[in-house]
Amino acid sequence: MIIEFVFDYASPWVYLASALIPERFAGLDVTFVPTYLRAFDAFKDGMPYSPAKLAYLLADFRRIAAHVGLEPKMPSAFPINGVHALRGAIVAQREGDAAFRAYHRAMLAAVWEQDRDASSKEVVKAVAREAGAPGVADALDDPSIKDALRANGEHVLARGAFGVPTFFVGDAIFWGQDRMVDAARAARGRDEAHGAPESAEEAWAFARRWAGAWSRLDVEGVLAQFADDAVFVSPLAKQITGNARVVGKEALGAYWAAAVKDIRTMRFDVVDVVWSPLERNLVVVYTRTKDGVQAHCTEHMRFGERGQVIEGKAFYGW
Repeated sequence: MIIEFVFDYASPWVYLASALIPERFAGLDVTFVPTYLRAFDAFKDGMPYSPAKLAYLLADFRRIAAHVGLEPKMPSAFPINGVHALRGAIVAQREGDAAFRAYHRAMLAAVWEQDRDASSKEVVKAVAREAGAPGVADALDDPSIKDALRANGEHVLARGAFGVPTFFVGDAIFWGQDRMVDAARAARGRDEAHGAPESAEEAWAFARRWAGAWSRLDVEGVLAQFADDAVFVSPLAKQITGNARVVGKEALGAYWAAAVKDIRTMRFDVVDVVWSPLERNLVVVYTRTKDGVQAHCTEHMRFGERGQVIEGKAFYGW
């Protein structure tokens, strides 16, 4: 299902969301909908926040940006009027996907990394030329472009949007860059409790659920994440079954049931998580306390296209 991304270059959260799209929306179709922020009631008369709330939001923006490896530079002219930049985005879209993506990246960088005043029509024209979209400069005042931007605003308002970034998945609305995981999950038709992680945050959530199931000795809860033909390798499996390699969900369930049969207490505590979205690999570093004896361990899980674990490996230390 397509995700519609409603944006205005004036929003720092749009800058973050755009940077996160390759990870959060990997493999999904995303349609970009340029929408003038001041079309929304809350922003018609300018900044709707008190000085204290604005200071907090900007500090929060910097924290989140640093967490995901971005180093934005706050614009000297803030708030920004993004109307010319948005018109330019519509022109670039009409020139093709490659032109738009180049323009979009360049405009976000100009505003949030280079401190260039995108409220200025001349700055927008210059950024467009530098991005290889010279046609933008000649069409910013085209009546059809102005009409298209106005129509975008009317359309998203009618659907219930009230700010940016907004993500539409069908009729469902997800507001804010912190709801991108939920939007991706909806686009894939997944529920929260099952399926491969789609972000670092979701990888941690998966690992904690997995650790919680083991701490409860809930073999069925762990097994629910595995495909029917999953392969699992563990030195403990060799001790119990005679073979370190266990093939198939049924055999895996039998092995785990035998492994926990005589355990009185067990606790898994997640230490670290590494998620590789391209390889769909999850590594969980954890401590296992079994009947009072602690060991440091890692679990490696690879997910298939259906979101289930198809390969697993466990390693146990001291």
